Amino acid sequence: MRQFPPAALRQNADQDTGDNRHVSSLQLLDFFAEHRNAGRPLVLVTVIETAGSTYSKPGHRILIDAEGRYHGLVSGGCLEGDLVEHSRQVFADGRARLVRYALSGDHDDVWGFGVGCDGSIGLLLQRLDPQHDWHPFSSVAEALLGPDAIELLLVTESAHPLLPPGTTRIGRTGAAPRRSPGLDERAITELEALAATLAPGRPG
Repeated sequence: MRQFPPAALRQNADQDTGDNRHVSSLQLLDFFAEHRNAGRPLVLVTVIETAGSTYSKPGHRILIDAEGRYHGLVSGGCLEGDLVEHSRQVFADGRARLVRYALSGDHDDVWGFGVGCDGSIGLLLQRLDPQHDWHPFSSVAEALLGPDAIELLLVTESAHPLLPPGTTRIGRTGAAPRRSPGLDERAITELEALAATLAPGRPG
């Protein structure tokens, strides 16, 4: 049986428009460059879904290193410590990990986060390492530094054996798409079919 399509996040990634967000992006890129130049792995955390009142919105990213240091915030500082704990497993086995939180001011004592928001948030954790040229964030970094936008397709949930969570396709006008390393021809075909279904202007 063809288990398709997986859940995916489609995003245009380019330079941030607000001054504060642009400064934050540049600082994130500095953190990334420091670790990339030293050949150290990172975990990329991407907000993939939100509902209600949350600190950040889909597409927002932070980076975590193997020592538990992180750059960026997804919750104002309340969830990041727990995400560091989840990142340890991602560093260990390299498998993308989906984490969800239910945030409610009425249940802060229960959750212990003290978030003070009434919403929910889902995040995908992916390992970035030198063996795979820090894919996919290396391409995102290029887009943030350059004039051209990229279109990023990220598989967030999937029972499809060829397209596990974390599978990524990055498209840029006039260039061949960059895909997650190690995909065979069948997986590439399925990924391109998924990208086609999410193409701009396609009827829902």
